[in-house]
Amino acid sequence: MRDKKIKAPGLPALITGAVLALVSVPTMLISTDPGLSRKVLVLAIAGMFALSVGAVQFFSYALKSEKAKQAYRDRWASRALFHSLLIVAVSDGELSDEDVSYIKKAYRKTFYKDIDDQEIRKIAHQVYSNPKVFLKDIKLYSNRIELIMREHIIKSCIKLAAENDELDSHIDVLKKLIKSLRVEANYLDIQLLRIK
Repeated sequence: MRDKKIKAPGLPALITGAVLALVSVPTMLISTDPGLSRKVLVLAIAGMFALSVGAVQFFSYALKSEKAKQAYRDRWASRALFHSLLIVAVSDGELSDEDVSYIKKAYRKTFYKDIDDQEIRKIAHQVYSNPKVFLKDIKLYSNRIELIMREHIIKSCIKLAAENDELDSHIDVLKKLIKSLRVEANYLDIQLLRIK
């Protein structure tokens, strides 16, 4: 499950910070208006902060070995798979023993690791309380996950819904996951046609 076309984390912040710093610092230095200089100073500070955070994230990833990069991507992918499956499982208002069993099986099959039942139920309660937070969280880090893995996560979620014979009632939540994981919108339709 390797797709080399993955964005290095920190790159957007690095570019944004560089642009802000390159524009605001010279403007601040050549400006004769003290009011404008103070306003541009805020942009310069924001630019330098974004530049430094972006540089740390970007270079800490870029300088890793390929094995370490894959471990980094797998860590985010495992989190996305776990949370996505929970979002689907609790979208009907409950977490059944069958849901827990499927989540454990899908996670083990993908990452060769086990998840404790207690951990599943604990996080499921948090997901049920506020699924929007988890969807937003997945969207924030989805660019750190390979496309093939994001598609695998969607397939696993579709299978979970289909196993419970609740595919039709889960279409809305699956669409939200597609959007959060930044997978093509028609991918869901293609997978649903394969099932039917």
